[in-house]
Amino acid sequence: LRDFAVFEALREKLGGGWQSWPEQYHDPASSAVSAFVEKNENRVAFHAWLQATAREQLDAAQAAARALGMPLGLYVDLALGADRGGAEVWSEQDAYAVGASCGAPPDEFNPRGQDWGLPPYSPRALRAKAYQPFIDLLRATMPVGGALRMDHVMALSRLWWIPQGA
Repeated sequence: LRDFAVFEALREKLGGGWQSWPEQYHDPASSAVSAFVEKNENRVAFHAWLQATAREQLDAAQAAARALGMPLGLYVDLALGADRGGAEVWSEQDAYAVGASCGAPPDEFNPRGQDWGLPPYSPRALRAKAYQPFIDLLRATMPVGGALRMDHVMALSRLWWIPQGA
């Protein structure tokens, strides 16, 4: 939550994805980011509050659905991947293969294949981190007791990797 709130406050000031920011802001743990947070603590707190409020609303909707007799409650969607220039990749850069994109191989509908422009998780990095970034993602996305649809679940076992620029 903290990293996301900091990212959003930085994006308000600097625009675009984090790769277009001055180098000193590329690392969430840098002294420049810490100084930014200190100077902009109200904006960071605001973005954290927005996320906490959204989570409270999601949890309340889940509770209402269950109270109305829906056995699972909400059915939410886990996106295929993370935006290369977004908060997820910025805060966990070492968990991603940032020099690649994921996509789909050629088929009769897309003879050239597809490049979705999203960096895949690095299997080696995930293993080294005991899969914690993915576990955290699931916990943040899944409403308590609800159902989670995983878009392109093949990303968990097979994924078409495309080297950046190819």
